[in-house]
Amino acid sequence: MGIILPVTTPALVAAGSLCFAGAVSNFATPALLGLPVRMQTLSTRLFGMIEVGQVSRGYVIGIMLVLISGAFLWAGNRIVSGRRSYATITGKGGRAKRFDLRGARWPLFAVAMTLLMASTVVPVIVLTASSFAQSSSDLFSNWTLHFWLGESRPDFAQGTAGIVHNPDILRALWVTLSLGLAVAFTGMAVGLLASYTAARYREGWMSAAITQISFLPLLVPGIAFGAAYIAYLGAPIGPLPALYGTFALLVIAGTAYLLPFSVQTGRAVIQQVGGELEESARITGAGFLRRLAAITVPLAVRGLAAGGILIFVKIIRDLSLVVLLFTPTMPVLSVVAYRYASEGFTQFANAITVVILAISIAATLIAQRLQTKSQPWLQN
Repeated sequence: MGIILPVTTPALVAAGSLCFAGAVSNFATPALLGLPVRMQTLSTRLFGMIEVGQVSRGYVIGIMLVLISGAFLWAGNRIVSGRRSYATITGKGGRAKRFDLRGARWPLFAVAMTLLMASTVVPVIVLTASSFAQSSSDLFSNWTLHFWLGESRPDFAQGTAGIVHNPDILRALWVTLSLGLAVAFTGMAVGLLASYTAARYREGWMSAAITQISFLPLLVPGIAFGAAYIAYLGAPIGPLPALYGTFALLVIAGTAYLLPFSVQTGRAVIQQVGGELEESARITGAGFLRRLAAITVPLAVRGLAAGGILIFVKIIRDLSLVVLLFTPTMPVLSVVAYRYASEGFTQFANAITVVILAISIAATLIAQRLQTKSQPWLQN
């Protein structure tokens, strides 16, 4: 109460603000759990309005979501800015330090392990089991591989083939992986350029403007962000054609939505590259692109790759953003899983979710390995 909470209050308030904004904009959970009992949130109402053609009312709800999230984040920043600042009397903040918990060690371990198992491990086990079970009421018996490997049969699952033989799911898998790779590349490219400008030109308004603008997507809930891009690029703009239903719209919206994460990752890697190296190259006559390609990117490539992989993970599992941008010609796995779940095919939805989970875990492990190599002090 006297040391830890006062020092960590800014971080706790910031985390609470982000959690609140994420909960307000969450679509999947209230859609799957709330709609069957007619319990709706603003995000589900926005989706329903646009689905039935009442686009203008949907945009009004989107503005309400933005105002609510923005007001809560502003209040959090106000609370933090009004507090006294604290400084820790220690060395590197990134170095782990052990504390002797004495008699509280094992009770705290039990509490932490219980929370961890209940919130992550057990749901994954149940999710995996339900992708094999023929009935959701009997998860651990009468298993079948049909939902994974089965071909279309008129007497089972209304003729729906398993993942391996289902062309719609396979196409969604290809589109999802392509979208993740494209957004990871474009996001890190934009984040690198924005963070480079902000880091190298700290004097003046440019750096502050870039930093503030890059965090604006945090104020906009995902489903409202998708609605905004439908209004923005869903119709022709001068000589530019309408992008609704195209892969380009998914990439543009995903890149913009994840801009805060790409800029933050870019700032972290740029700070590890000393400005003296670029000054020496500039003296020798090397231009901006030459310095960027020969010095900055090679030295920061592992950190950039790790950040890109994290962006890849966030976009392939995101539903709130893409649920309004989804079209039958441009499907993504998260929306396909939602469609199957809403139609009662929970086994297929859970199998698709396990695929997304496996891809996310593999990509996260690769990102952690790259980050550890780019920051050797994390190994200590």
